[in-house]
Amino acid sequence: MTGEIGPFSTALEMLAALDAREISSVELTELHRQQIEKHDPALNAFVVRTPDRALEAARRA
Repeated sequence: MTGEIGPFSTALEMLAALDAREISSVELTELHRQQIEKHDPALNAFVVRTPDRALEAARRA
C-alpha cells in the first residue's frame, strides 16, 4: 500500500491498510469520527451519534 489513508480513500484501500497493519481499526474509526464531527452540523446526516460505541467496537476488532 502506498500513500496515506484519508477520508477520500476507497473502502478497498482502507481494507488493504488494515490488513497490512498500516492503520488500526481504532485509528480508522477515529478518522471517520473526525469527518462526521466536521461535516454533520451542515449535513445533518446522523440522527444519533455514538462515537464511544464505535470506538469500543473498533478496539474489540
